[in-house]
Amino acid sequence: MRNVCFLLLLSLFFGCSKSDFSEANLSFETNKERYKFNDDFELTIIVNSLKEDEQIIRFYKDFSNIHISFLWHEDDYGFNQELKKRFIEGPSLFGNDDDLYESYTISKQNPFKKTFKGSFTELNDTIIVAIPELKVITQIAKTILMNNPRLTIEGSCSSVNGGSIQEFTMKDIDLLVSS
Repeated sequence: MRNVCFLLLLSLFFGCSKSDFSEANLSFETNKERYKFNDDFELTIIVNSLKEDEQIIRFYKDFSNIHISFLWHEDDYGFNQELKKRFIEGPSLFGNDDDLYESYTISKQNPFKKTFKGSFTELNDTIIVAIPELKVITQIAKTILMNNPRLTIEGSCSSVNGGSIQEFTMKDIDLLVSS
């Protein structure tokens, strides 16, 4: 019985500690650098291998292991952030999770790229930033963006095994609003 428990703990430790993204560079790309309210936008995530050899990365089929937030600058308070919290699941102890995620082979010459469509819309005195496929919705007071139109896109990606989390390189964009 002790040996079975030890083997189970050992397999959990090594299974959960593996990170799909530990030797990869994660970055964002947008279709423009400057937007207006009521504009649609495209946010592309790029995962490029840092290794010479090919490597396998995995995303949940609904991309729920990608976490994105928008930061804006408020004059006296520094950065403010709207975070979307998600439950991160580890691997199933007794089942096969292969049907929950997709595997992709990447290399330095062949990075993974996925584009998500989003929008900036105005509702009363609020700008709403939405990326429906990722279930991201952020609300920003229009007056904040009138003083400083700079938004920073920040994100991370967690391994489907519940291992470590890798950060994306931040991306700045401008969202111009009129009074």
